[in-house]
Amino acid sequence: MSKITTVIIDDEPQARKGLEVLVKADPSLEIIGWAKNGLEGMTLIEACRPQLVLLDVQMPLVDGFELLERLTYSDFQLIFITAHDKYALKAFKVKAIDYLLKPFDDDDFYRAVNRVKKQIDMQSFFESREEESRLLQDKPYIDRLVIYQKDTHVVVKVQDIQSIEAYDTYVKVHTNEKRYIHRIKMEELEKTLPEEQFIRIHRSTIVNMSSIALIRPCGRNDYLLGMDNGKEYRISRSRKASVKKRLGIH
Repeated sequence: MSKITTVIIDDEPQARKGLEVLVKADPSLEIIGWAKNGLEGMTLIEACRPQLVLLDVQMPLVDGFELLERLTYSDFQLIFITAHDKYALKAFKVKAIDYLLKPFDDDDFYRAVNRVKKQIDMQSFFESREEESRLLQDKPYIDRLVIYQKDTHVVVKVQDIQSIEAYDTYVKVHTNEKRYIHRIKMEELEKTLPEEQFIRIHRSTIVNMSSIALIRPCGRNDYLLGMDNGKEYRISRSRKASVKKRLGIH
């Protein structure tokens, strides 16, 4: 795991030194800069873009709150470290993870750092889920299947597929003239097929809408789909309304 990049902004040399010792004692943290006033702190944060900022409140030129207001970069976790307790409420209003009142002990500091770690872990989790979702949404649909058949790899164009039937952990892929057994689960294959071209009409059946030859009633509330290759499939009752809508049947 990469270290949490950290900057220290405090106008007191002893305070900066004490924070440096605490940060260096935690192997998950890495100091990438120091600043002794608010103006230097602004420049430091904008240039280094840290994950964690340890920030004093009262400093010459620009105080900690004014520094935060002026920043354009704000994607970091914040711990206020100050000798004055009157700013605590305001600190949490600007979404500080913690507010450490000088003098504080080592345990107080590391408890605050642990809150930072949990927040960063949570952010990383949701960002990875969002990225995974985006990649799935952006993933192009396949235009061919490569199916292994008797020591040979057969390339089947997706547009030539008329229907697909679930077959245990395999599927049966039907074209106009041939049938292939392909080792893939129906749910996995369905995700890769063009949605505008294929429709699932039953838990165990997907059909190519361009290959549908007819649809006819079968029994009281059931319908059958007939394909160009002569095969017929029953539409499940749970999917009947959505299939009829996709096919423009009223």
